[in-house]
Amino acid sequence: MSDSDKSDPARGRRMREARLRAGLTQQEAAVKVESDRATIARWEAGRYAPRYKLEAIAQVYSTTPAWLMHGVGAETALDPLYPAWQQFLEWLETSREGSAAEKWMVDDIRAVRFAEGVEPTLETYKRLLFAFVSTTRGAPK
Repeated sequence: MSDSDKSDPARGRRMREARLRAGLTQQEAAVKVESDRATIARWEAGRYAPRYKLEAIAQVYSTTPAWLMHGVGAETALDPLYPAWQQFLEWLETSREGSAAEKWMVDDIRAVRFAEGVEPTLETYKRLLFAFVSTTRGAPK
């Protein structure tokens, strides 16, 4: 039995997290990777590894195979795709306006999927943050 065939609950949790972050049900994910819902459920339970479908799953979930299987590397494939993301993170650390950002806001902005061929700019990320901040001011915690 190879390492990838062993039961691994942590791998299963990563598979589920990535699917949910992609906004997919198990059935929708199964259709996209040409599998079935029961197989997706077994992967998410950590009982089996998606050896032959790993690349397709990573692509559909916008993550990397290394993160799905071992929890290493980029959690999402967005970071290397959009250079402005790193600029945004630096801006958050150095600006007074960025200090209003809460972790959940940054996580939600990171999860935004842009249309194919659209590359967000630093200003795009700032506008998203300002929208979050302005809609949560005065909201009950």
